[in-house]
Amino acid sequence: MIKNAEIENFALQEGADLTGMVSVKDLMKPHPWRPPQGVMPEAESVILFALKHSDASLESPVMRNALMDTITIYHELCRIGYRLARFLEKNGFRGVWIHPAYPVEWSLETRGLVGDFSLRHAAVSAGIGFIGLNNLLITPQFGPRVRLGAVLTDARVESGARKTERDCGDCRDCIDQCPGKAISRDGVDLRRCIPFVAGPASLGSMMKFFTDLLDQPKEEAKKMIKSPQFWNFHQALQIGSSVDCITCMRSCPLGRGRA
Repeated sequence: MIKNAEIENFALQEGADLTGMVSVKDLMKPHPWRPPQGVMPEAESVILFALKHSDASLESPVMRNALMDTITIYHELCRIGYRLARFLEKNGFRGVWIHPAYPVEWSLETRGLVGDFSLRHAAVSAGIGFIGLNNLLITPQFGPRVRLGAVLTDARVESGARKTERDCGDCRDCIDQCPGKAISRDGVDLRRCIPFVAGPASLGSMMKFFTDLLDQPKEEAKKMIKSPQFWNFHQALQIGSSVDCITCMRSCPLGRGRA
């Protein structure tokens, strides 16, 4: 038997800002439900950990700064996840760390927004926070300005006290500031959100570019390939999936000025 405090202390020593744990039997079941046993059949528990964004990077008018901050955080979450899985192994247990961003399921239903396992809902189940009107995890310490990582393990832990699923009160900052008018009291309309989040270097934009390219005469096609838009596609492919809107994260008052 390994104690919650031992696991928590290890994750914090590795650099995590927040941690939480939940037994598999106490997990919320979002739709579509991807059970942890699909990744690790013998999973008994989920260990969650989070890292906070740099405020200056997140609030920079140059979106690349927030994007690179996100990528750096993802690398750190992967490192913590690997180290935590190895820590569990050394204590006689098995652990599988979950990548914080990949892979995602590409289908007309999911639109590339569903992973192998929902970290947000597991975090709510572990008592780390609640899911806000903006569909992001809202933590008491840092609001939505966090990214999550997780380890599935066959070790049995005690579940944290679950927070309410939504507790935004009368606040409507994310609703009022969303450029796509995608957020309402009823939830988030992904059809309005995705065009802003994905931006000009998205998969949809890339598909349209190359579909149009096929219909062009040779000289026009050459011009398109030499255009700045094509260069943006190249850069996005080197970096990974890019995000061009984080207004819902920036606008939440619970995340401001919390170091």
